[in-house]
Amino acid sequence: MTRHRSVSALLSALVAGLALATAGCGSSKHHAAATGALPTSAVSFGSYQGVPLLGSSAPAYAGPATPHSLGSVTIVPAVKKDLKNPGVAEALAKNGFVVVPADIRLFQYAYEGNTYGGWPVFVTTDVAYHEWHQLFDKTLRDLEQNVLLPKLEKLVSGSLDAAHAQTALLTGTPLADAAARVEQLFEVAAGELQLPVELGPFAQQEKTLIDAHAGSKESPLLGVKVDYSLFTPRGHYTRTPELTRFFLGMSVLGELPFCLPGTLDCKGTQPARLGILAARTLAGSPGLQSLWHEIYEP
Repeated sequence: MTRHRSVSALLSALVAGLALATAGCGSSKHHAAATGALPTSAVSFGSYQGVPLLGSSAPAYAGPATPHSLGSVTIVPAVKKDLKNPGVAEALAKNGFVVVPADIRLFQYAYEGNTYGGWPVFVTTDVAYHEWHQLFDKTLRDLEQNVLLPKLEKLVSGSLDAAHAQTALLTGTPLADAAARVEQLFEVAAGELQLPVELGPFAQQEKTLIDAHAGSKESPLLGVKVDYSLFTPRGHYTRTPELTRFFLGMSVLGELPFCLPGTLDCKGTQPARLGILAARTLAGSPGLQSLWHEIYEP
């Protein structure tokens, strides 16, 4: 069972509940318009068509047997050079292949030799998986940097504006402090995205801990334990400043948790109240809800 929920995990359910609750407080006309509409996907990200693997009935390879002599085998000059190394020719003749150390930095460089040097190609599943991973990772980097980052900046800017209006609306009520903290939560996200923003006192403390990757500490903003080492940029998120900003902005929305009353180490109702008010910034804003779907679902 999950202990905490992040901004992202709460938004879908809370926006639905808040839309219905808000409708119930108004006229019967508004109530009828809202109660039948639960959040659904605003985007169609893609479809997957399964391709069955070869079954046991697949025909066996019908090609020639592996030769056990190199006498009648045509060998390109680049390979002949390696065959002069001790034991290489013998291993090739015995096993049908031989692995020779090289200074090739990436897999695809070996395959370029097939085009430019006439090298034979020996394809293994690990090579196929590696190339698939490279293609997927490059696609993901381009998607995050060129498509999702601008959407995230819009979402955070719009949410910050909505949180500021919410703070003004709740001034002088028992929810004033919680509303101010939610506004500062979005200030932290904006700060990590390097958007122009003035940080409140709690937001400044929170950002300092995030930027220091300071291990497990109690969040000065949310009052719950946070493992700040999770905010350390890693993998392809270290490749460009844009990807680093995307990682940190998404991490603020996805890693800063809220807890429910009665769960382990949860101090009262305040964290849950913050989560509800954070989600409320999207309620009534189809544009912000659409942006959230377009980022969260992919």
